[in-house]
Amino acid sequence: MKKVIIMSGIPGCGKSTWANNYILSNPKEKVFIVASDEIRKELGGKVQYFEEEDKVWNIFLTRTNNYAKVYDDVTVIMDATNLTNHFRRYYFENTKEFDKHILVNFNLPLEKIYKQNKSRSSDRIVNDEAMQRLINEYELIDEETKKLFDEYIEIN
Repeated sequence: MKKVIIMSGIPGCGKSTWANNYILSNPKEKVFIVASDEIRKELGGKVQYFEEEDKVWNIFLTRTNNYAKVYDDVTVIMDATNLTNHFRRYYFENTKEFDKHILVNFNLPLEKIYKQNKSRSSDRIVNDEAMQRLINEYELIDEETKKLFDEYIEIN
């Protein structure tokens, strides 16, 4: 089975940690993480490289779908914020190579997210101004979006 897990959450909420724990908890699965931060680091040498965002997102989607083309049995975790229903639906619609779509939403208290963000390595800390902008962008997941997915997981 080809399974894609689309993550949604504000920076610092635990998406990457969850993805890495998923790999450890599922040792028999072939799992790949496609992370927008890591693609930025590949392109510009740092996680907070925002000079080529169109290229980042093209690679993000292409790399995800390439795993589905290469492997018959694979899980791909799409590690990015996906803060709006538009992006959650976009990645659902553009990953049709996969048999199963799972949406994992991180809905943690803001105090905890801020604390976790500040405890990350210095190159991964999102400044307060950017955090506030991202918090303002975040949309609750609507029922129409939830219904698209085979499975919905909420992390509180």
